[in-house]
Amino acid sequence: MVWQTYLDDRVQRLENDLRHVPATERNSVDYRVAWAGVRDARILAGLRMVSPDIDPAGEEGSARPTPPAIRGRAMSILLKPWDWWTGDRTEAAYSALHRADGAYLALAPAPILRQRAALLLGRLPLCGLAHDDFRLNEYRSILRKVAFPELSREQITDDVRAELKEISEVINQGSDGQHYRARTYRNMLLGTAGGLLLVFLLLSLVGWRDPSFFSLCSADASASCPSGGAPGAGDVFLLGLAGVAGGSLGALAMLLNVKVTGGPYTLAIAQALLKLPAGALISLIALFTMQHDVLGILKPQAGNALVAWAMVFGIAQQAVTRAVDKRANSLLNGSTAGPPGPTGGVDPHGPKLPGGGVAPGGNSDTSGEAEPIADKAPGDRTP
Repeated sequence: MVWQTYLDDRVQRLENDLRHVPATERNSVDYRVAWAGVRDARILAGLRMVSPDIDPAGEEGSARPTPPAIRGRAMSILLKPWDWWTGDRTEAAYSALHRADGAYLALAPAPILRQRAALLLGRLPLCGLAHDDFRLNEYRSILRKVAFPELSREQITDDVRAELKEISEVINQGSDGQHYRARTYRNMLLGTAGGLLLVFLLLSLVGWRDPSFFSLCSADASASCPSGGAPGAGDVFLLGLAGVAGGSLGALAMLLNVKVTGGPYTLAIAQALLKLPAGALISLIALFTMQHDVLGILKPQAGNALVAWAMVFGIAQQAVTRAVDKRANSLLNGSTAGPPGPTGGVDPHGPKLPGGGVAPGGNSDTSGEAEPIADKAPGDRTP
């Protein structure tokens, strides 16, 4: 899965950082917590386990996966479809990675910690905090002071490390919440698509058993029917398939504009699947309305013209499902921590560096397109 690839990359980065922790810190609780989190994340995500000697501590206890991780891995093999639906193993894997990343903040040397603060500053606008949240400006101020000491001469103390850990937890919680909403919405889309498909099949079955129940023959004197002079058993199903074909064109158009992200949940497939049964049902309802001259707008049709109209009505489902697409895009893009504007709530005139650049938190490019943050930091999984 794509999310496992991104998580593997973040785990490898954190492992590399832990290898460079000074020997004097390798007996600390934070060091052991960080390695335990890394191991749990690998097991829960089903990633390849690296050789045991990568743990500089060299102690069996620090490299041993915790029982919940082992149980989660075993259960994932038996309950993989259910786990995919609920996302429990995915959330547990990222929770373990967040725990390890937070513990590492207490051990990281000052230069690495300042780099991490700069990355957190870049992620802050998409952490989900409302633009009027009192913590937002405070977090931004703290991160700027730590990331750019030439501006404030901020020293790395235990209090600063605790503040960075708190900020990191808030950002990770925002990412977790965003992906929880995306997973819930994905499941809702798939459930709705399944329900619409069931309705279409039931309607087709009823039409096969009693062709006159949902007749698509014209109500005028000609009594033109899709299959001839009388309602046919397969009229509803065949014209519904034509609507599915039209819906597939709408799904293709939507997929051509999808931006692939590294998040654990994708909504594009669920959106596309929803358009297929929606196209079938909308085309059948529209054809029934047209053939019986309910609205008096379109004239009844016959023969191949009905198939063409079914495809047109199937494509027209785009007008109904466009709201679904907008909602899905908003969930994947996340919330901006700032008032609406071309830079998504980020001050375009952020603190200037001595070389004339703009610090994170500001953006010299005001084109309005947010910078991808998929590779920003080990604990992040926001697309």
